[in-house]
Amino acid sequence: ADARAEESSLHLEAWDDHGKPVLEVDGLVARPIEADALRGGDGAVHSSLYRVNWVILATAPPADGPARLAALGDLDLAGVERRYADVAAMTAAIAGGEPAPDVVLVEVGGDAGGDPATAAHITVKDTLARLQELAGREELAEARFGFITRGAVKALAGDVPDPTQAAASGMLRSAQSEYVGRITRLDLERV
Repeated sequence: ADARAEESSLHLEAWDDHGKPVLEVDGLVARPIEADALRGGDGAVHSSLYRVNWVILATAPPADGPARLAALGDLDLAGVERRYADVAAMTAAIAGGEPAPDVVLVEVGGDAGGDPATAAHITVKDTLARLQELAGREELAEARFGFITRGAVKALAGDVPDPTQAAASGMLRSAQSEYVGRITRLDLERV
């Protein structure tokens, strides 16, 4: 890369490993900014055209009856009758004659220990591995996956999102573009 300062602007060029140019910026001007302007979460209300607004939607029940729900691990939710220790136990039950679930509910792990960055890395890696395992099972080709985080988003004033859960939710949001219509992210209150 080549960077030449000319007064208050910067010229930037970058090349790939083969010497081909991949980026050229003729003029990049940096202006000073106060550090306090970069800090967020001060509680100040700013006028904006965009706001986060949580809306509860009424949904009609499916025409062909209620969805068959299955939960993995220790997840305990009302209305979920089928629970399996892991994906292998669920697919074994399907092979034994049980109908495949319409929706598989999976709780995102939350206690990876260690420092927050390591915990987030481990949680995202484990969540991605679980998603890939589910999506790779032929028995679950028609199933949708509901990943449950706890406290991943700031839903109400005063909420402080859990960075580990937020990281996993962000990865799942990205994965929704790869597995269109198959992943739902559900964020519940912490217990």
